[in-house]
Amino acid sequence: KYAKSWSTEGLVKEYIAPTSLIEQGKAIKKQSLGDYELICINGQKYEAFNTSGGIGSLIENMPKSIRTCNYKTLRYIGHLQAIKFLMHELNMKKTPETLCQLLNKTLPKTQKDQVVCHIAIHKKSAQQTMTHSWTKVFYPEKRFNQTWSAIQTTTALGACAMIDCILQDTTQYQGFIDHKQIPFDEIKNNQFGKQLL
Repeated sequence: KYAKSWSTEGLVKEYIAPTSLIEQGKAIKKQSLGDYELICINGQKYEAFNTSGGIGSLIENMPKSIRTCNYKTLRYIGHLQAIKFLMHELNMKKTPETLCQLLNKTLPKTQKDQVVCHIAIHKKSAQQTMTHSWTKVFYPEKRFNQTWSAIQTTTALGACAMIDCILQDTTQYQGFIDHKQIPFDEIKNNQFGKQLL
């Protein structure tokens, strides 16, 4: 039931490198593949666990009032056990290039993937706890007479939204541009950004 939908090297790095997160109000690093939990989204059960890279620089830009912030990868149930077997039991964590070669050789490629984005926010006060969540599932799409996988589409839309915002106002955006310079409203109202929401 496994197939490649994106970079095997990126996937393996995501599972090996430490993950950044906020716990008890402090920015820390932890080993990837930890903090396992089960999540049910639209009736489908997934396992969620820490992986590196996905949170980017969000940790550095969070308000000091944030007590907890983490990024987890969602996979079908059973995936983490298989990865831990490869990484720890077969000790392939120490030879990631061998693991990549194995996966690249044995797994077929597919464009029939899906990207599930799920954001959950919990706000606590002395009186109450409020929870907000947002979920969107992306599927392969046909654009410009070519079918693009869900991971290709979501990756490209984010990049295109940023580039398009810059091109819309080249007098303001010049030289090195930090992504924080572009207001979120500008990104979400952009022709490409709209498609991510």
